[in-house]
Amino acid sequence: MDTTDDEFYYQKSFWKKLQQLKFDIIYLNQHFKRCVTILRAIKYAMVVLTALSVAALTAWFSIEWVRFLCLFASIICQVISALSEYFPFETRKSEIREMVGKLDVMYNEAESFWREIANGEIPICDIRTQMAVFMKREQEIQSNYLKNDVLPEIEKIVTIATNKTIDYFENLI
Repeated sequence: MDTTDDEFYYQKSFWKKLQQLKFDIIYLNQHFKRCVTILRAIKYAMVVLTALSVAALTAWFSIEWVRFLCLFASIICQVISALSEYFPFETRKSEIREMVGKLDVMYNEAESFWREIANGEIPICDIRTQMAVFMKREQEIQSNYLKNDVLPEIEKIVTIATNKTIDYFENLI
């Protein structure tokens, strides 16, 4: 490869890495939204079920099996509410939020560096070096989160993240 081919190769490699990083951030944000939605649904369901059991208990207190069922439902709701902070969605939500914050900072730096690359201001050796630095930093960030968990691969989230990434880069100035 001559210098122009080398330069094009590293520019293209950096561009693809930039796109992958943006996809990862969007993908993680979609999982974050999913976790928040699931946790809210659980909390709302517990509130509604508790309210219904109290209402049923009040209305049909004299029927023993209804009384037992309502008290049992209330206890189960309280236990689920107390344990909800230990659900995987809660842990994922916290870890994803932190990880995305760090990846966003890194992405902004990489995008700024890309603008310099696109303007021809950066020599090949600096592109290679900086690409290695960004890759190492990304691995360090990702290795600190979700150590005991794996995000499920959900096709809908992959599709949304892909489409949002494409839209982002089509409109990147």
